[in-house]
Formats: sequence, structure tokens, C-alpha cells
Amino acid sequence: MDIFQKRILKIMAALAIVTAGGTIGFAVLKNISLSNALYLTICLISTVGNREIGEHPVEIFFAILVIFTGMGTLLYGVSNITAFILEGQLNNILRRKKMNKNISKLEGHFIICGSGKTGLAVIEEFYKTKNPFVVVEKQEEILNQIPYKDELLFVIGDATQDETLELAGIKKAKGLISTLNDDTSNLFIVFTARSLKPDLRIISKAEGKDSERKILKAGANATVSPNRIGGMRLASVALRPVVVSFLDTMLKQADMSLRMECVTIADNSSLIRKTLGEADIAQKTGLIVVAVEQAETKNYIYNPRMELVLNVGDSLIVMGNAEQLEKLRKLVE
Repeated sequence: MDIFQKRILKIMAALAIVTAGGTIGFAVLKNISLSNALYLTICLISTVGNREIGEHPVEIFFAILVIFTGMGTLLYGVSNITAFILEGQLNNILRRKKMNKNISKLEGHFIICGSGKTGLAVIEEFYKTKNPFVVVEKQEEILNQIPYKDELLFVIGDATQDETLELAGIKKAKGLISTLNDDTSNLFIVFTARSLKPDLRIISKAEGKDSERKILKAGANATVSPNRIGGMRLASVALRPVVVSFLDTMLKQADMSLRMECVTIADNSSLIRKTLGEADIAQKTGLIVVAVEQAETKNYIYNPRMELVLNVGDSLIVMGNAEQLEKLRKLVE
């Protein structure tokens, strides 16, 4: 859109110069008022024609010059607008405006910065679990590798810039994940995001130990090192192959898509002051309650008993699929 706007501005500027030059030229050559000279110039540029040019060779030559330059500018403008529409740029602008409108309606979403190898894995997880998110990427072409791109909300721009993050709805976002391969860029994104929203939950990718420390100091709540996780994964496959196989099946099998999730009991939840048995979460949702984090003590109760009383702010750590999790969210809200 910026390129198109610049072209239109250049065309308008060129027309203004031709019109001004023609007006002044005819006013001097024909010794007429500026208003009449302007009218004569516009008639020639618009091909309406005018018989008041005169027979003097200089006037005729000047009129021809005005016609050629004016018509040339107009034709250039028309061809640019036509190409703009035919190339689908107009559709892209309309789609972009609609997307920006949808992003502005989001609340409590995550912003995922970058769609490289790490970013794609994050995007896929958010997409599978039906958590609201917006992708920020510099190049839209990179997003074309995502098969469900048309279902995504995204902003094309530099995530280190305030305007880009504001377009992604950072003021109403729940958190931000920075997945760029460059630690310096991740640090800048973290710093920018923290300055825009102090209570935002920020997680960043970090390659080196020094980078982890600096990114945390810049405002990240947590950092993740792919190299360290990769090493732990290799060791786990060697030492605990059955456990790793189970986790892989849970996370990757298309018809299961099981996840560990945390859901917090809201102020107006119907589960308040009920025991875990009375809540009957397993029967109503199909989820397995693995643990409960009590809001008052911040302690985890693993494999909780059915007699455990639930209170406001308690967090249920459960295991199940996206549909089951959605049922639980409706219960606790």
C-alpha cells in the first residue's frame, strides 16, 4: 500500500507541475488572466480541446508540450491504478484491513514473533490447541509455507517497532513469544514489548547463556534454549525411550492431540467451594486432573483426592484434548 500511495502522490505532483507550468506559460504568452490560463491548460490536458490557442508558433508548440506531458502523466496514472487492481493488491489491502479489524477485537491473546523453524512449531501448537494468537513476521512469503495460513491472524512488520506490536494488539494481549534466530533481535523485542505493557508475560528464545541473562534482564519472564532442550531430548530418548515415545504419541498423534494444560478457577465459577468429586470434571469433560495449585499457599497437590475443596484462583493442571479443555474453561469461568 505504501508503494501504491507513493506512486499516486508522484503522479499527482507531476500533474500539478504540468498544470502550474501550463497556466503560467499561457498567461505570459497570451497575456491572459491566470484563471483563463488555468482553464485553457485543463482543457488541453483533458483532451476537451480549445480553439483559443492562437496561430503563433510558440503558443502552438507550448500547447503541444502541455498536451503530451499532461496526457502522458494521466495515462501513466491510469495504467498504475489498473495494474494495482489487476495484480490483486486491492484485494490484499481489503484483506489486510479486515484482518486488522479482527485483531483489534482480540483480548487475552499471544503474539508470536517470527515464523522460522521454532516459530512454526509454536504457531502449530497454538493452532492445534485453539488458543488465540497473532503472528508478527517481516516477510509474508515465509507464512506461505503454513498450510492453514488463511486461518491465521498476522501482522507484516518489524517486531522491534512499537507500531508493529501495537497493530498486533499488544495492549490487550496476554503474552508474547519471541522466536527469532538472532538473540539481539529477541532482546530488542523483549525490551520493546515490556515498555509497551509492563504486565505482559514474555517468553523468548535464547541461544547462549549470556543472552539468556541479558534477555531476562531486558524484561522476559522466561527464556528457552533450543540447544539445551535438544540435548535433554537426546538424553531422554537414550535413557527413557518408553516415556519419550508416550509423550510423542500424546503430542503428535492427529486423532488424539492430548495436552497438559492449566486452567484457573474464576471469581464467578460454579466450582467454587465444591470438592473435586462434586465438580466431577472427569465425567463432564473427559479430562484427567493431574494436579491442583492452590491459590492461597501456591503449593501443588499431585494426584489430588476427590475430597479436595476448590477455591477461587486455584489452578487445575489437566490432561486432555482441545475440545475437552474448552468444556473445562466454560465450567471454571
